[in-house]
Amino acid sequence: MIDVTLKYQASIFIDGSDILPTSDKINEMLPLFRDKNLIPGTFTEISANNPKPQTRLRLSTTNNEWEISLASQRIDIIKSPTDAKGSNLGNLEEFCPEAYELGERIIKKYSKNANRISMISNFLLEEMEDKQLIGIYTRLFKTPAFYKKHTPVAWNWRTVTRKEIDLNGEKELFNVILSINRLQGDFGGGVIPFDRIQ
Repeated sequence: MIDVTLKYQASIFIDGSDILPTSDKINEMLPLFRDKNLIPGTFTEISANNPKPQTRLRLSTTNNEWEISLASQRIDIIKSPTDAKGSNLGNLEEFCPEAYELGERIIKKYSKNANRISMISNFLLEEMEDKQLIGIYTRLFKTPAFYKKHTPVAWNWRTVTRKEIDLNGEKELFNVILSINRLQGDFGGGVIPFDRIQ
């Protein structure tokens, strides 16, 4: 059913406001990730806590398969596809321990305490006939008459629940979020159009 893996992302929420893209910090970071061949760069962060744009440190592989972004309140560890199907991403069971280990390097180096974690996975399902796409829509939504008469060609469905999970002997409340969307776009910069379930 899953045809394309678009992204895996682990986020570790810390106070990272002091990990700025200075030459000293970059010199400290490079040895931590030499085995991954991560090179330094920057990105611009705008957040609710700091609406003024701020330059932050980013480390990535030359093909952008791996990216570690150090924002003021979190570390994002992202693995992105290097081919059209995302075959390099593997499965979540492989990604999670690797992302954890990469985040742990930063946490230990700077003696940070994480206060929250998150995991995001993003996929496209196999191609479907328009009738199947509409069938998914009608099972998910109870719509006004207008949309029964004029079936939507793009839509978003999202639900959130909470589940208590035992994490190393501690009870933690997890938010579990599911988003299902009908999405149009193209692969390869306009080469191959798609209309799929994300």
